[in-house]
Amino acid sequence: MPLPGRFERDVKNVVENSLDLDPASIGARLDDMQSQVNGKAPTNHTHSIPQIVGLQPALNDKADAAATQTALNSKADAVATQAALAQKANTSDVTALLGNKADITGNALQLPSCLSTAKPAASPAGRLVYVSDTAIVAFSDGTDWRDVGTKAVI
Repeated sequence: MPLPGRFERDVKNVVENSLDLDPASIGARLDDMQSQVNGKAPTNHTHSIPQIVGLQPALNDKADAAATQTALNSKADAVATQAALAQKANTSDVTALLGNKADITGNALQLPSCLSTAKPAASPAGRLVYVSDTAIVAFSDGTDWRDVGTKAVI
């Protein structure tokens, strides 16, 4: 029986060239090899999902692609909306948010000012002030006022 694949042709050539066998013996050996190959598992599996232990629960635990894409789109939309709002904020919006704590004049932020001997309380953290007698900008860490440039307590 002739075997069509490259592997089979290579095997036939090796057998013919390395053994002193008559063509009938070679054919018989090749038939035997083919029957052994035929007894092996096919390259495409024929098991159904329920026949494979644990496969269905594992598949069920996978994220649904449509739901994942919807969640990603929603997050992207939220980020885009925040970016658009940030770009639309104008001077009057920022001034309204800051109240009398700071002012925007032209394109510059004007911080509240104080003297080094009369700084406001350092709490809460995150506030800024211009210390006019030392000409530095200071920030509050919640406990102390610190020089923005050196981070030293002032």
